[in-house]
Order: sequence, then C-alpha cells, then structure tokens
Amino acid sequence: MSPAIQLDDVELYYREVGDGTPLILLHGLTLSGLMWTPQIRELSRNYRVIIPDLRGHGKSSVPDHGYSFHNYVMDIKNLFDHLNLQKTHVVGLSLGGAIATEFCVAFPDSTLSAIIISSMPPHFEPNDKWIQTLSKFRKVRDEFGLNYAVENVLLKEPIFGKINIGINDWMNLKNAIKQFSGNPINADFSEQEDSAGIFQSLPAPELPFLIMTGENDYKTFIEASDSLSEALPNSERVIIKNAGHLCTMEKPEEVNSAILKFLETART
Repeated sequence: MSPAIQLDDVELYYREVGDGTPLILLHGLTLSGLMWTPQIRELSRNYRVIIPDLRGHGKSSVPDHGYSFHNYVMDIKNLFDHLNLQKTHVVGLSLGGAIATEFCVAFPDSTLSAIIISSMPPHFEPNDKWIQTLSKFRKVRDEFGLNYAVENVLLKEPIFGKINIGINDWMNLKNAIKQFSGNPINADFSEQEDSAGIFQSLPAPELPFLIMTGENDYKTFIEASDSLSEALPNSERVIIKNAGHLCTMEKPEEVNSAILKFLETART
C-alpha cells in the first residue's frame, strides 16, 4: 500500500525517495506530487525527498472544507512529525510556495532552507488572469462536471496548455490535473489574507531562501517573487529563461542545477 497518514479530517498520501537530509516538495494548485517527476531522481541522489499530495489533490482525501493556508501548513507539520524529522529543506511551487513560506514562518526551528518557485501570494487581485481562470473553472465545473472543466478550462490554460515538455512529463501533468477534486477552489480566493500580511511575519532573516520564477510566468507571480526576494535579506533570486509558470517541468536541468547549488550553499 502507498504510505499515508490519517489526520483528523484528511488522509494525506506521500512518497519518499532517497536518503540523507530531508527535502519536502510541495506541488501547485490543481496538481499533485507527479509534477515533481523531473526533480525527484536528481534530488534523491543526495537527499531524502518527501513528496506529499496536498489535501484535495492527487491521492490524498478530499474534505469538503479546510483549505486555508493554516490547514495546509499543519498537514505538512503533521507529516514532518509522523516521519520523526528534525529539520528539513522545503520546496514549493505556486500554492506549494505559499505553503512553504508559511511553514517557515510557523516553524522556523524545523526549517533548514526554503526554495520558493513561481509563488502565488496569499491574495490575488480580482482581475488577475489566474483568478479569472479559476472563476471560469468553477462555473464550468458546476454546470458540466469536473472532468469537462478540467479538459476545457484548466488544460487549455497557458500555464498548462502551452508549455514545451516531453510526452511523459505531459502525461504526468495531465494525470495530476485529472486527479484534482476541485474542492480547494470552492472558496473565493479574493477573500484570502491581504498580501501585505505575509511581509509582516516573514521568517528569521538568517534562514536561506531561493526565489525562482520562469521569465514568461504571469506578471502576478513574477512581481510577488520580486517582492519576497526584496523583503528577505538572505535570499537568492533566479529567473529561468524561456520558461513559464511550470519552469520545473519546462527546464528541469536548469532548475535542478539551481536547486542543488543553493542547497549546497545552504548546507555550509
């Protein structure tokens, strides 16, 4: 059976690959741990890579409610405790990046470093392109069903539908999105915490951060990453050329190299 932990309101599925210092990978909204396939083999050569599916995603269970940042962060802390970890590097993309940042704020003594990729802020403006896509997705899902909405909204979104990746990675991406429950976006994202709030509670300045985006990502994600990097004195900023939101899949060699270089520096 696949490993999972039972929490109060959710069963959290995860995978582990490799040995060494723990490294937790947190996927983006609508995706699953499958999106990290281009990273797992390389990172697991020297690290104990732990890949959970967030609640409402992938093979984890699907509660009707409970999709706040607090819920996501506590799920990861419960997994951390379940595995008897002492400290971990944490890596997150988009939603996973916001969760990773909040994890550092809540549990700085449990964190060695953070790598934040294509990160979304806690608050989107209502006219943001990604918010418009999620609103359209909810409307189409409610009228025609989840599978139809996935095929005709999410998979046609430029974040997913216009990326240049191989057939195996595309199938992993498509399968991850098709496993998406839809529940995590039932709440109106425009009612999330104002983005200024996160900058008032940033983690200890000595905690190493790597902030990464693709140069062709949405403006919202690039500007949020720039702001986070400027607010964190002990951070590095990397922009992946000729890549968009899912730069981890589009340019895995460049992303993996940047991650490993940063982790080596963070370790020393």
